[in-house]
Amino acid sequence: MQMEDQVRQMNRTWDIKRLLANLISSLSPGFIAKIGKAFGTLFYFADIRHRRIVRRNLQFIYPSWPDDLIVKTSRRIFQNTGIAVFEIFQMRYFTREDVLKKSALKERRIFTLLRRIRPAPF
Repeated sequence: MQMEDQVRQMNRTWDIKRLLANLISSLSPGFIAKIGKAFGTLFYFADIRHRRIVRRNLQFIYPSWPDDLIVKTSRRIFQNTGIAVFEIFQMRYFTREDVLKKSALKERRIFTLLRRIRPAPF
């Protein structure tokens, strides 16, 4: 009796994991971007040390930029990092078919672009 209860519990846990995986993998890229931006903004305000590092690096690379542009860009860097983290997390739940479907279109675009590029004359 105890073994049957454990098996049922494991099956329930597996069903919940499968449901969660299906939910995460079916989220639209726009929704992932919104969640990622929100978390990136949250980390921007919470992680003062790295925010200062990013600002200092931007000031070093672009000394002519005004302060408001540096602040805007540093915030966007954190937001883009948040988006990338959520996209990577979502990729964990993609099936093989999902990956092939999403990459095949980009592959065709790359080949189309490569056909347009002319080699540089040397």
